[in-house]
Amino acid sequence: MITPTLDVVMSSPASHASQPSEHGELPVDEVLRNAKPYPSRDELVLEDLTDEEEDAFWEAITA
Repeated sequence: MITPTLDVVMSSPASHASQPSEHGELPVDEVLRNAKPYPSRDELVLEDLTDEEEDAFWEAITA
């Protein structure tokens, strides 16, 4: 199973204002406030695919 990942770079201390820095980075607190919860495994699993749909899916993500 392929598990999606989320890479977030947070280098500004939490005490900075909510304005992006000159490098476009947001403070840690702002990033955490805007973060969405990661979906559960049940929400990520594709079910009820036909064999043709499953083959097309795997071909699309491995191409």
